[in-house]
Amino acid sequence: MKKLSQRVQTNPFDKRYKVIVNHKEIIESKFEEALSEYSRISVVRFDLHIPRQCKGEDNPLASNESLMKRFIASLVSKLKYSYLRKPISRTQILRYVWVKEKGKSGNEHYHVCLFLDKDHFGMLRGSSKGYSHLLSYKKPKKKSVQECIVEAWASALSIEPQLAEINVQFSDSKVHWINLNDQKTQSEEYRNVMKRLMYMAKPETKFVDLSKTRYIGHGSPTIKLKLLPVRA
Repeated sequence: MKKLSQRVQTNPFDKRYKVIVNHKEIIESKFEEALSEYSRISVVRFDLHIPRQCKGEDNPLASNESLMKRFIASLVSKLKYSYLRKPISRTQILRYVWVKEKGKSGNEHYHVCLFLDKDHFGMLRGSSKGYSHLLSYKKPKKKSVQECIVEAWASALSIEPQLAEINVQFSDSKVHWINLNDQKTQSEEYRNVMKRLMYMAKPETKFVDLSKTRYIGHGSPTIKLKLLPVRA
């Protein structure tokens, strides 16, 4: 295990620190894609930890390269089921970036960021008011984005949601709302968001493991396609 060797530059949003250029560009690219498509977006930052019970050679799920693929696939499915059951007029895409890090304790963990359409995914946690119109003895309640994230992590590791919940950590500002004007004017909220995102690109805790080469991942899977008009 050795430190990741990549080109770095000064963090444009906090000049006290450095960022890995490749990581910075990937994060900015996903941010730009989401904002150009939806004009108002929700930015969600959280960390994923692997429970102590899941570690060890006898549990290949925790170290398997497909761990984050399983997490994202499960998250897409849960967001679609909980939020987008009815036809929609605008295609919904889950844009994401994750980075794998190794802390001072030696434990590997993941920093994750999601970029979503604010009009559909504006709140991270549900409220009694938001849930009430969907509650029925016949239908399961609508789950919050936070619940979807926790349950997707549980699914990826094949563990109970209660164990997954204590191993998913959200930042103090769990969700940020950003619009095109924020970006144009370089608003305080925009700069705060970018500072948090650039933290994912810091070089200090990035390591190379010759048996596992992926330490950053990103993608834009479709959650649900918009309903096309029926031609007469």
